[in-house]
Amino acid sequence: MNRRTSSGREWQRRGSLVVVDANFLCHQAGRAMPSLKVDDVASGVTFGVLSRVLTFAARAKTNRFAFCWDGRHSYRRAAFDWYKDRGGGDEVTDEERELRQAIYSQMNCLRDEIIPAIGFRNSFSQHGIEADDTIAHIIFNSHPIEKSVLIISSDHDLYQLLRPGVRMLDAARHKAVDGAWLEREWGVTWDKWGEVKALAGCKSDTVPGIPGVKEKTAIQYLKGELPTKYKRYQAIVSADGQAVYHRNLGLVKLPHEMSKPVTLGSDELTEDGFNDVCNEYQLHSLLKNGEGRRFLFG
Repeated sequence: MNRRTSSGREWQRRGSLVVVDANFLCHQAGRAMPSLKVDDVASGVTFGVLSRVLTFAARAKTNRFAFCWDGRHSYRRAAFDWYKDRGGGDEVTDEERELRQAIYSQMNCLRDEIIPAIGFRNSFSQHGIEADDTIAHIIFNSHPIEKSVLIISSDHDLYQLLRPGVRMLDAARHKAVDGAWLEREWGVTWDKWGEVKALAGCKSDTVPGIPGVKEKTAIQYLKGELPTKYKRYQAIVSADGQAVYHRNLGLVKLPHEMSKPVTLGSDELTEDGFNDVCNEYQLHSLLKNGEGRRFLFG
């Protein structure tokens, strides 16, 4: 398939609500600048996230943000032991352990101290629930319904949220996609993507699909285009295949049944708060980002 995407300029929407997969952004920033420190304390995550917030504010011409964080524990992991099981233990180097610790330490500080200090009030986490689920609630249940939403993430599971008016910027690849792109490139509508992943599995979350069934086959089946005589069709409709499908629905479908709606409120953004954060953490170069600050603070 041709994976063409929209250009960066096309996702600029005046007054958009920018919904951030905050855990993703923190990990991306931490791995991009692992050696950045202030007084021998790691600061790459803090600098990277705030720098990107200024960039998104300028490009989307907005100061409306919602930050969504993974909660502690995981209902999905409790239901399926292999969920996001990417190995560890003796396979993880001391350097990797140190990096992860630095990322999580800064992440906690951003969530609990820095983001609130700047005046962002739409910052959400739920016990046992992932950021994706909270993002889904914002997309489906915000009142009034948002006319223009930009999701910042790289998680392809979020394709199931690409309803009209919603776009997703893959901040790892600097590419933007929407529901029209999904239908054009994959031949399936956004509201069917969760079923596609339930049939085919999700490699990034280590959720195995029905043996032999990938996204293309799953889409053919859902559209009634997969011949019944094919082994892959028989695998899907078999008792074992349906058991995998229904198990996976609980793992990949958004939002998770245990998650709860969130209510968007009004921010209390203050330039003084931003300046104080930059000075405290010695992020002085951010004070020079005039365009981003202009859209954030007017």
